[in-house]
Amino acid sequence: MISKEETKKLMIESLSQSKADETEILLTRGKSELSRFSNSVIHQSTSKVDDYIQVRAVLGKKIGIASTNQVSELSSTIEKAYEAAKLSKEKADFVSLPSEGSIEAQGTRYSQETADFGPKERADYIGNIIEAAKDYKAAGMFETSAAFMAIANSKGIFSFQRQTEANLNTIIFNEDASAYSYTISYDAGKINPEALGKEAYGTVIKSKNPITIEPGVYTVVLKAAAVAEMLGLLSVVGFGALSYQEKRSFMNGKMGKQIASKKINLFDNASDKMSFGWLFDYEGVKREKVDLLINGVAKNVVFDSFTANRGKTKNTGHALPAGSTYGPLPLNLILDNGKEDVDELISGVDKGLLINRFHYTNLEDPVKTVFTGMTRDGTFLIEKGKVTTPVTNMRFTQNILKALLEVEGFSKERSLASGLGGYSYVPAAKIGKFNFSSSYNE
Repeated sequence: MISKEETKKLMIESLSQSKADETEILLTRGKSELSRFSNSVIHQSTSKVDDYIQVRAVLGKKIGIASTNQVSELSSTIEKAYEAAKLSKEKADFVSLPSEGSIEAQGTRYSQETADFGPKERADYIGNIIEAAKDYKAAGMFETSAAFMAIANSKGIFSFQRQTEANLNTIIFNEDASAYSYTISYDAGKINPEALGKEAYGTVIKSKNPITIEPGVYTVVLKAAAVAEMLGLLSVVGFGALSYQEKRSFMNGKMGKQIASKKINLFDNASDKMSFGWLFDYEGVKREKVDLLINGVAKNVVFDSFTANRGKTKNTGHALPAGSTYGPLPLNLILDNGKEDVDELISGVDKGLLINRFHYTNLEDPVKTVFTGMTRDGTFLIEKGKVTTPVTNMRFTQNILKALLEVEGFSKERSLASGLGGYSYVPAAKIGKFNFSSSYNE
């Protein structure tokens, strides 16, 4: 990889060539390698090294975007973005690219061990999972990556960060049962594949011969992966300023009002020591901590430069890449934990369900926050405070905000989960009422 100094020099020299009023360059370079396994056999190993360059050129209120994966084409890409801007319609509320908020995080969230991880090391980790699966089959994926991202613009922004990621997940299964476990870290050396395999194996051996139960409203204990899935959907449809300004967010008319349980404190905070990912947004602006829900009260949405200028407020550093139609989004959700462990949450349930994770979730109504999906890889009946019987997968149809109003407790343990483009650090949750619309029986 080229150094930070070389990257900065290249970008500043390239910006000086632009004929646009304002210009922005985003440059990423990374190596991504993965090994996939199924039926307890590694069947694919891949390696990819690639660059990505995106240029945004501004002429007055006209904006043009061009991209390439060849650094040698940077000058021509700048020219293409300029020509595209000349042909574009004016964006009426556009004011300027950002000029403040740069951050240079040279070695943050970077592990050389992860960067050097190869197919043999990944195979050794996967072998530990396969061994833990015993007489069951194991499937999954182990991906490691090392990358840097740099963003510079003609208003003085230059931000740079290196990052590594190791993502290992597995499903251990047989003909009538499956269980899922996962882990994410910037440091592959901190991953314990044997523990991961044992966790999934411990779930799957309890999942044999599931029964089918009637759909209806149940108390649920959601493991962290399911909680992260639910909150990730909320972040996409309502915690961003664009949907709020366009009056299509569940936060509209709710600021300062109680919309969730008083037990809920939800933040977006890329700088939290347990968070993950880039410390600046795709305009090169430092991601600020933003309170989203405090004691269940709606507090804020997140902004990029465009929505902040339009709303005459502070840019919180949550831009997506130029051209995105979503607007700014919170990609580093942190949910406060509780004081009980998962078993204690379960002990307070008279009749309900323990759910390991959700699958195939979709929003039916983004404003009302109604979503639907299936349970997967570990669903169990809870009776009189005990997990008693595995249950076939069930379809749910539930208003997310109503579910959050029904939160009765969180676990003290939290897990990092990825999804919907970002990361969430969340506990398990006990929810008093959760609606299941149908049962599934093969």
